[in-house]
Amino acid sequence: MALIDDIEFYGRAVDAGELTRQRAAELLSRASNGGLTVAGAATAIDGWDGTRDRMRSLSADIVDTLRAAQNGKPIPDHVKRNNRARTMASLRRSLRRHDWDEDPRTAARYDRAWFDRDED
Repeated sequence: MALIDDIEFYGRAVDAGELTRQRAAELLSRASNGGLTVAGAATAIDGWDGTRDRMRSLSADIVDTLRAAQNGKPIPDHVKRNNRARTMASLRRSLRRHDWDEDPRTAARYDRAWFDRDED
C-alpha cells in the first residue's frame, strides 16, 4: 500500500473514532518504514483530507519547474504562487495545538526501539 493510502486510512480511522491519534501515528510511522517519525505521522494524519490533492499539485509543479529549467527559462509564476501557498498552509497546520501525550524521552525511546539510526 502506498504511503498516501496509509495516511488516508489512518486519518479516516481517527476521524471515525476507531483509533486514537497517537496509536494511529505509531502505526503509520511503522508502516512508513522510517519515512515518518511518530510526530511526522501525526501531522500527516491531522491533514489527511486533501493530502492526495496536495501531492498531485506538488508533482505537477515539479514537472513544470524541470521543464522550465531544461528550456533555460525561469520558474513559472504559478509554481512560485503555489509554493508560497503550500508553505503558508504548512505553517498554519504546524501551529495548531493538539493533545499529544508524548514527551521527548518517550519519543526517543520509541525511535530507538523501531528505527536503525546510523547517525546516532
